[in-house]
Formats: sequence, structure tokens, C-alpha cells
Amino acid sequence: MSGCYLAGVHSLWIEFQECVAAQLGLHVHGEGGGRRPWWDYAIIAGAIGIFLWLGSQVMVPPLAMSGFWTVMLCLVMLFAVIGCGWWLWKRTRFS
Repeated sequence: MSGCYLAGVHSLWIEFQECVAAQLGLHVHGEGGGRRPWWDYAIIAGAIGIFLWLGSQVMVPPLAMSGFWTVMLCLVMLFAVIGCGWWLWKRTRFS
């Protein structure tokens, strides 16, 4: 009975490997060609075209910023980075 069970587990593992390889665009045991179909390139070109078209129509809205609060926010973030770095160094010595 254990032989049948192990054979079933092995076949499930092979199916899992084939499924992962198919999702990653790889071929198990060197099967298939290495070229992608033309529609992969068409999809990528279309997405880039839409992205560039939408980006060309962007207008930056006017934004009033207080210099004092901008500097304060930068200082708070700087102290947070230094504090977290110090805490991480104390806990792990960066290892």
C-alpha cells in the first residue's frame, strides 16, 4: 500500500512542477521552443502605448506647500530612519 501512496505523491509532485513551469513560461525537460508568440509582444507594446498616451496628457496641479512643514516632515522621517537603523543594529548587529 505504501508503494501506491508514494507513486501517487510522486505523480502529484510532477504535475505540480509542470504547473509551476508553465506559469513561469518554462518548459520541463527541455520541451518546446524558446520563442514567445507574437501576441505577447503585441500585449506589451499596447500596454506601453497606453501608458505613454495617458502620461502625455498629465497636468501637474498647483500645490501650495509650506517650507517649514516640509522641513519638519523630512526631519521626522530622518529621525525615524536613524532610530530604526539603530534599533536593528542593537538587535541583530546587521547579521
